[in-house]
Amino acid sequence: KWFVDSLFRVDYNGLNHTISGIKVDRPGEYRVGFARLITSFRIYNLTLKDFEVVGGNNVGMLGGGMFKGYLHNVRLYGTVSGDTIVGGIAGYTGNVSFTNIQDFADVTGKSVVGGVAGNGYTSDLSCSAVHSHVVGDSVVGGLYGLTDTPRFMTLFNVYMAGDVEARVRGDMLVNDSLAKNSEAPKK
Repeated sequence: KWFVDSLFRVDYNGLNHTISGIKVDRPGEYRVGFARLITSFRIYNLTLKDFEVVGGNNVGMLGGGMFKGYLHNVRLYGTVSGDTIVGGIAGYTGNVSFTNIQDFADVTGKSVVGGVAGNGYTSDLSCSAVHSHVVGDSVVGGLYGLTDTPRFMTLFNVYMAGDVEARVRGDMLVNDSLAKNSEAPKK
């Protein structure tokens, strides 16, 4: 079992290598992922494969929380599950730039659940493809479950090929569009 508390000022070139088979099993815990918190970072040219991440709140494959950084040319394959603020890459992002990302995560949570991040704050996503299967009860989106400041976010040349299942009726983000009092999508 894997556990890294925090990564700070990381400049990591994966040289197109693969890290595989990481299992993080911390149900009910806060900030769970390959690392709990990643700040001031540049991570690029890397594949994460066969990851299994289970946590409570702020859960993601790479980090529970990711702040002030740059993720480029990264591919992610695996499963992520948690309660609240759950994402394929990170539970929560703040001031993060994602470019050339291939995201194949299966993401499950109760609320604030997204293929890229559960909650995205001033983060940019460009030249990327998200193939995630995202399931949640409420506030569910293919890319982000929730965006705190959508006017400060940029999406450019992003392809969403995954599917989203929201299991309750009410106000929810489905495929990144607000649907007021709508029925949850039927399979």
